Amino acid sequence: DCLINKLSHAFSQNLGVVFCIGETQEQYDNGQTLDVINEQLSVIKDMLGQQPDLAASLFEKLLVAYEPVWAIGTGKVPTVAEVSKTHQHIKQTVAGFADIADTITVLYGGSVNAGNADRFAADPMIDGALVGGASLKADSFLAIADAFSQANAEPNK
Repeated sequence: DCLINKLSHAFSQNLGVVFCIGETQEQYDNGQTLDVINEQLSVIKDMLGQQPDLAASLFEKLLVAYEPVWAIGTGKVPTVAEVSKTHQHIKQTVAGFADIADTITVLYGGSVNAGNADRFAADPMIDGALVGGASLKADSFLAIADAFSQANAEPNK
């Protein structure tokens, strides 16, 4: 309920929200990624259940960021195929909450860097990146931004 209140308050103040979700190393190793994500996404479903009038503005102001806890700042990175499958699941799950949810933007975060950004950017399920440590170095961050900019300019994205 506390998270629902925070989200509702942010939206009432016309703020955008980056809603970060992801699993721990143990949950990943046990094949629980999608179960954990379903539980985390249920907050959005619950909020829409309480305030259905928020649906239209929600998906203009809400970004979902899939950030496996085990990949944040560790250098460990899931495969692009794993991230793509997870993003597809997130989009399909959220689409079940509201008719307009197919417009949800899903970012990937977790050890995104100049060396792997082009592979993530090339996947049509990955809408962008939530960049942490690599954003502290201008050259690195520019390379990541360029990778996503070029990929989004291609017709298949």
